[in-house]
Amino acid sequence: MKYHFLVLGLILALSACQVGLTTNIDKKLDVGGDENDTSVDNSQPSSEVSAEPSDDSVDGDGDGFSVNQDCDDANASIYPGAPEISNDGIDQDCDGVDQTTSDPNDVDNDGYPASQDCNDYNPDINPGATDIPNNGIDEDCSGSDETSSSGTDVDGDGYDSSSDCNDYDASIYPGAYEVPNNGIDEDCNGSDYTTGSGGSGYIGWESFTFAAGASGPYNYECDMNFNVVGTTSSVPCSFCDYAFDMTITYNANGSTMSSNCAGLATTQTFNYGFSSNYNGAATLLLYTGSPYYEWGPWITNGNLSINHTDSVNLSSSSFSYNYGYMDAYFNSYYYFGYYTYYFNGGGSQ
Repeated sequence: MKYHFLVLGLILALSACQVGLTTNIDKKLDVGGDENDTSVDNSQPSSEVSAEPSDDSVDGDGDGFSVNQDCDDANASIYPGAPEISNDGIDQDCDGVDQTTSDPNDVDNDGYPASQDCNDYNPDINPGATDIPNNGIDEDCSGSDETSSSGTDVDGDGYDSSSDCNDYDASIYPGAYEVPNNGIDEDCNGSDYTTGSGGSGYIGWESFTFAAGASGPYNYECDMNFNVVGTTSSVPCSFCDYAFDMTITYNANGSTMSSNCAGLATTQTFNYGFSSNYNGAATLLLYTGSPYYEWGPWITNGNLSINHTDSVNLSSSSFSYNYGYMDAYFNSYYYFGYYTYYFNGGGSQ
């Protein structure tokens, strides 16, 4: 029974503490007010100032000028410095008066009335404008366009009309990069640069011969034939006389090969470029893709490949080339026997 009263007393004490704690929390939430008052005070503190906009910050028409600056703050086309339309009775630029001219018909507002302006619908054309030579437009109303045979570079490419074959296109001038087969003479040499035959195509052949350490000459593990068909190159080659997109297809007729060459027995495409004078010699070039994207020499006429002289021959209608070495004999710690790595090909347009 004793413990029962002790427990009951403890419960009552805790209940009293809880009531007091709750009351304290309520008082913290009712700072400065009557804890028993549930009314809401909507009055404003006496120290708060109401923010009323000043005239300097009001821009009624949104033209960037306040009502104290703008002589008509309900019209966005009227403000200090606005373009003034002559003789319309409206002071657009807020200078206090409307601009007037002796002729009320200055439509383009360039300061010259229609009686003087040869094109009153273009403010860049008037008697006081600067005439641009050789453009076919009479900007200064002199009666004709100014012409100049030299000294004026209209398109700003560094060449005036005396040497520029098109002085209105900055990509056309003497020495400019020539885009083949587009019908435009970019470098002003008198004609467009063309590659290939302008679309007539290329028909040819190619062979590849290979041997690694053969016991004697004329003993090849791969002797492969290919058919070659070309069209005008899709990749410009500014230093090529002819350039083609070549499709090279393996021809099993008369071909032999080992597993070392099996990867070539397919159809592949290459860009071939023929130059009659690349660094002083006739050259067959290849175009390489990523990451270089450039033309580079593959076969150079007169180059010695171990025991064989490479050759490149081209004319307006026929081409031939060979590269590599045939039956080169080696007798060393690393190589012994006859080695061959040889390309041979040709064709015509």
